[in-house]
Amino acid sequence: MSDSNRGYRLAIVGALAALTFVTLGAGAYFGALYAPHYGYQSAHPTYRGPQPKQSNVSQIDRDRAGLPYFAERVASGPDPQDGSEREKRDLAAQESMSVWAFWLLLVSAIGTATTMIGTGFLLWQIILTRKAVRDTGDATEAMIEANNIARTAQRPWLQFKPKITQIEITETGLKLRYEAKVTNIGKMVADRCACRGGIIQDDGESAALRRIANYRDEAEKMALTTGDGPRLPYPIVPGETKTMAGELDHSGDLTGYQLADGTRRTNFIVFLCARYFVPGDDEMKILDRAFSVDYAKDGAEAIDPFMPYGIPIPLPSDLSSEQIILRPGGHNKTT
Repeated sequence: MSDSNRGYRLAIVGALAALTFVTLGAGAYFGALYAPHYGYQSAHPTYRGPQPKQSNVSQIDRDRAGLPYFAERVASGPDPQDGSEREKRDLAAQESMSVWAFWLLLVSAIGTATTMIGTGFLLWQIILTRKAVRDTGDATEAMIEANNIARTAQRPWLQFKPKITQIEITETGLKLRYEAKVTNIGKMVADRCACRGGIIQDDGESAALRRIANYRDEAEKMALTTGDGPRLPYPIVPGETKTMAGELDHSGDLTGYQLADGTRRTNFIVFLCARYFVPGDDEMKILDRAFSVDYAKDGAEAIDPFMPYGIPIPLPSDLSSEQIILRPGGHNKTT
């Protein structure tokens, strides 16, 4: 059954019920008011006395509580002929009021039940509305999360791939050179990209941390620079690779840390950082990577996750770039 037909049938049922109540109430009222048992139209001869004939038995000369003429004619019967008839009519009026009280009670009970049912439906509707609002909020959050995931998948992402190209024992110490390829593996151009980095002896002192902070500051300042020039930031399109390089010429004694077996190792790291922007976004993106410069005398050590970090001290006599691997270290950050 469609909603329109259901509403139409309910309206018909309601109208028939209202008509039934009105008809029964009117019948009860007029039946009680003009019932022959009480003799409203004519009194029994026994109760009639020698009273003067009224000039108007319809009481049209009365004005009860300011009722209009038509209402007075409908609500009033003929004047009683004597006291006994007046008492009977009073009793009939009281019984009529009891009939009306019953119907009013019934109508009030139906109204109360209808109100309670309507209130229940209203409460149910409020519960459904709150659930719908909650579901809408959850769907909105899911849509926002999906948009963020899609935006993240489509944005530019940079990747560093460094390697040690030269390591040489000098008369004064150790010389290292590195080369790093910066590739945009994302789906959008990395705009206003600035890359900085170098080889640092990470001895745990503040000097190493200051050098890392300086590289970061230089990259941020360069990425915020606008204009033309050879040292200004540049865009890296998806799939494009840029190359950066640097060296460290360390002189003097090598500092390091001591292993459990009593041997010592150096603490050199290659630190690389990039600052860039997503087109249309004013938030600077950050990529910081640090790689430990480690010595592996053969392929087995190169893949051993428990191989110690650093280069042995004293330096191996056959030290070469082929024996140096770079493993991820600390100072990493990505946004």
